[in-house]
Amino acid sequence: MNKFTKEIANILEAQIDNKPYEIQASGLTQEQIEEITKFASRYSKSGFGFFPLKGR
Repeated sequence: MNKFTKEIANILEAQIDNKPYEIQASGLTQEQIEEITKFASRYSKSGFGFFPLKGR
């Protein structure tokens, strides 16, 4: 896994777990991080909601 993929995975995991994400020196721009966060906010870890990650 390259550096960018790991960083995207960390952002998604933090957003899904409703934890704050600490920006690191990943090479991603602030705009890219905001887009990833906006995308991840549509998912629900519990299996309820619009796009559940569990319960399928």
